[in-house]
Amino acid sequence: MLSRKQLLTLVTYFILHSSLGFSSATKEDIVDLTDRTTVIKLIDPSFKNDNPAIRAMQQLGKLISVTEIRTVKGSDGRGAGQAYCCHPEALAKFIPFVRGKKVLEIAGASGENGAFLAFSGAKEVYVNELQSSEKPNFEKVCSMLPKKIQPRLKPLWGDIFDVLQKKHDILTPGTHILCRNFLHMLDDKQIETFFSLIKPVLGKEGTILLSVNSFSPLLKDVQEEYPLHTRFIWTRGEITDHTGNPVDHTFSHMIPDSTSGMYGFEKFYPYTHCKANVTEKSEEELNKLLPEIRTLYLEKLQQYEAIAAQTPSGKYSVIRSNLVAFNEKNFRFLLNKNGFECLDTFLVNPVNGHKVGCTYPDGTKEKFNPETAYQLVAFAKVASTTK
Repeated sequence: MLSRKQLLTLVTYFILHSSLGFSSATKEDIVDLTDRTTVIKLIDPSFKNDNPAIRAMQQLGKLISVTEIRTVKGSDGRGAGQAYCCHPEALAKFIPFVRGKKVLEIAGASGENGAFLAFSGAKEVYVNELQSSEKPNFEKVCSMLPKKIQPRLKPLWGDIFDVLQKKHDILTPGTHILCRNFLHMLDDKQIETFFSLIKPVLGKEGTILLSVNSFSPLLKDVQEEYPLHTRFIWTRGEITDHTGNPVDHTFSHMIPDSTSGMYGFEKFYPYTHCKANVTEKSEEELNKLLPEIRTLYLEKLQQYEAIAAQTPSGKYSVIRSNLVAFNEKNFRFLLNKNGFECLDTFLVNPVNGHKVGCTYPDGTKEKFNPETAYQLVAFAKVASTTK
């Protein structure tokens, strides 16, 4: 039997979602976070007649809906990940659960998504971010909020693993979690630790909204052959000129990765050539390649030499990198394995953030494109245990 509290949450969820096109029917409408009518439905009910607040939320909706993927720089100036636009349909589904509740946004960068949840009625939103370089951006986002809402948005700087272990006084059971574009950056042991740390934060009532890298045209065939694998090794041959710029690609090879490691990137230079078209071979570099890659590389040498004859001194390199990508099947398996119940999953376009299959006002749909990479969104909660 559902408790009265759970029943009220469920009723609120279906009332709001029906009004936004999220009824049990198959048709779902695109959620436009800049649209006044939509914002009035999503905003904290106490601001429904507050025009300045509505306009401010529309402005914030425009900010988080920007179709731009930007690199987040770390304190050392190097890339520390990427910031994507929000997932409007996912946020709209999340809002009924977080109204009047505490929220933790993990890897929240400058906190725009957390700010939107605060605007929507979350009681407190703690935005966690590792990179202190995001502080000025976070402060700018806070300044966009009405004074009544500003105190709801609070920063939690630092490594999320440390935060989850030390902030028990803040992150109490029943906290809801927003975690976008983070999990696929962890190794298997870190993922296991992460799930164990968020369980007491979520408790029985909390819900987590996750997004991870999913479908990629590069991985299509190997994902179909190995549906439960999440880690893959991508090796490709590349010809560069004397400046290091690529002038051609000669092969691409994808295999499942049996290790549990994190992202990796290596570059090898078995063959180089100089202006006189004298080719130099490095046995040491060649022997670093996997046997099947070595064979493939040597098969392509003739193509390399033909291009080398027309190119200033350069290199025929081999680039090996690790890719992590989830699909609905293996992500549900991962959640269940770590003691979670998966409530819903769907694909989103990472460029515009919209859910695949949703309908635009002109009647067209956000269609799946096999030539485009996608992200997977999942809603989950801690699984109830029976003895």
